[in-house]
Amino acid sequence: MTDQPVQLAVPLKTGVTETWESFPTNTPGLLADEIPEHHRQPGERAHWRISHHSGLTFGAFYTKQAVFTAAEYVADMADWTRPAEELAADPGLDLDELFTRVLQADGIPLFRTIPAAPTA
Repeated sequence: MTDQPVQLAVPLKTGVTETWESFPTNTPGLLADEIPEHHRQPGERAHWRISHHSGLTFGAFYTKQAVFTAAEYVADMADWTRPAEELAADPGLDLDELFTRVLQADGIPLFRTIPAAPTA
């Protein structure tokens, strides 16, 4: 775990891409990022996300530490340094198990599929 943030291009549902500060986890390819206040819903408390280096997220968490725990829990499931398109097409990536592990880290799963990253 590092306290030095990196810049992550995050594709938003609106089609816009924003740059957020993210923190590398001990699992290469996975990052912890906090949703900027201007994107939070009123009362939203789970504003930390586990993100793939492509900017796609697959879990919401109440604390930064929970993201790091989740990254450890899912580390052995895939080579997370691969492009999102490869992960999305990988039949060996068990999404049910992925989301079980997100839940085990007190997270909220965000997708039932891993979408491919948008192309620029």
